This record gives sequence, C-alpha cells and structure tokens, in this order.
Amino acid sequence: SDFGFGGSLHLAGSPPFHVAGSLTEAEATQSSTAREMIGFLRILQQAVLLHRPLLSGAAVLLVGDNQGAVAAVNSMRSAAPDVHAVLQEIFTLCSEVDFDVLAQWKPRAELAVQDALSRVPDASDWGLAPAVLQAAFSLFGRPDVDLFASDTWHVAERFVTPRYMPGCFAVDALRIDWRTLVDRNETAWIFPPVRALPSVIQSLRNFRTDVILVVPEANTTNWWLELMHLGSEATVAGPLEIERSTNACIPSRRVPAGTVNPALYKLRVFKINWK
Repeated sequence: SDFGFGGSLHLAGSPPFHVAGSLTEAEATQSSTAREMIGFLRILQQAVLLHRPLLSGAAVLLVGDNQGAVAAVNSMRSAAPDVHAVLQEIFTLCSEVDFDVLAQWKPRAELAVQDALSRVPDASDWGLAPAVLQAAFSLFGRPDVDLFASDTWHVAERFVTPRYMPGCFAVDALRIDWRTLVDRNETAWIFPPVRALPSVIQSLRNFRTDVILVVPEANTTNWWLELMHLGSEATVAGPLEIERSTNACIPSRRVPAGTVNPALYKLRVFKINWK
C-alpha cells in the first residue's frame, strides 16, 4: 500500500509467519515498484534475522503482485534509481548470507492476506512529539522497554508491537507476563490505546512492573480510580501534564484520517515504582 507493507514467510513444515510494517515518509513517496521492492527487502531481512542458518545455500522465492518488481529481482537490474537502490541492498544481503532469490508474479487477488497486512489501519499508532518526550525523560528517566509500540513509534530499542513488525522483540503485551519482558531493575514505557487501559492497569497490579505511564485524565472511569489507588506498595510520581495541542502527538501513516488526536484528551504522564 502507500503507507505499509505486508508479507508471509513460508518454511517447509512450519505454518506461515506474517510480517507487517510501515513505510517511512521518504519511502512512501517512491514508485509502486520501489515500494514493492522495499517490502521484499524487509521480509528478507526478517527471514535472515529469524532463520539465518536455514537460508545459507538456499534459494528464496519472492512472490508479489507488481510485475516491475518481479522483473527487477529476476534480472537484478533496473533503470529506475529508487528500484536500483533497493536491489543493491537485496544483493548485499544475499551475498552476506549466501542465498539466491528469484521472483514470481501473482495477481493481487491471490495475495489477499499479504495485501491486507500492508493496509491495516491503527487509530492508536501515535507518538509523543520530541519536545514532550524529552520533558518526560528529564523528569522520570529513560525507559528500557516500550510495551505498546509500533515500528514507527517506539521510545526504546526493545519494543512490543500489536502484531509482528520489523524490530520488535515480542508481540501483544497484554497476552504476556510482563516479568518476562521487563527486568526488576528496568522501567517500561506504556502509552496504550484507551480501550486497553482497564487491562493495562490490571497487568500493572499483577506484575508490579515499574513503568512510565501515559494516559488521558479520566476521573470518572474505573481504571482511573484503580490507578489512583494502587496501594501502599506502589509509589506514584507526577503527573506531568501534556499540553492540549495537536502538536503534542504525531500520527503514523496507519492512523486513519479524521482520528482525534489523543493530546486533546488531557494526557498525563506518571512514573510508578513498586516496593
């Protein structure tokens, strides 16, 4: 799509492994063939990351619905500068890991799952503006893990995404014991979707994870009341009040047009430590 890519890894004897990711602003302005090539490259990079030993000496089949990208891979050349640049990266990856690639065209109708992955909208994929982040870090310190992140927005090298995305080290934080993600001497960053807040507060209680938590002020909700009464074993610092301005939060390209900016909901940042 014009903002993301999606694909599946198929290995003999294993179920398909689905990957979805976002294009950068610069990548999104490139031709459709270049965007397809970027998708090929990102999927290959994940295959190398996850299954490098299996790829050595192998041949990898890339299947896509863009005939220009398929032709470029099979000939390993292109007159288009943006396509040629990605081809060079693919060639370098193949040389380093010692595998070959070839490509096959299929109509989009036969790649419905992969096409859908590239177009998944996410109304909650917002990041705090750099100045706001710096204010939070100056007050509460830098986090070690980002539990509700995306490949576009994450504030730590280790981050958890709602589905598998390039760079993540785990998927779906609410289905995982946070003690396996965050060590006792570490702090997690949590800027979750509003709909997930009741479960977030419950997990916070269950796992007693030290966190920097970004939430909208909502005095009449049950989750807010629970947050304000975590008990004597929790030390709560803050809040840092975030300005009610659309400049305070930035959407990714997956956020649908017309989605309300979360900064307009009186965002507050708390630091919570457990004894």
